Amino acid sequence: MDIIKIDTRVKEQEKVNSEAIPKLDQILGILPLIPARAADAIKPVRIEITRRSLKDLGLLAQIN
Repeated sequence: MDIIKIDTRVKEQEKVNSEAIPKLDQILGILPLIPARAADAIKPVRIEITRRSLKDLGLLAQIN
């Protein structure tokens, strides 16, 4: 995979993260109001792909 494709995917992921993270934070704020078993079933997992993490994995040659 070339750097341009990786860079495009990183930008797309950053856009998704910027839209999704506030929504996830909102859900996390109301979790204490939901019974524990139900809350465990819907607890979101936050995964972020950043330029830095790609560089650390050796998938991005340099950070612009």
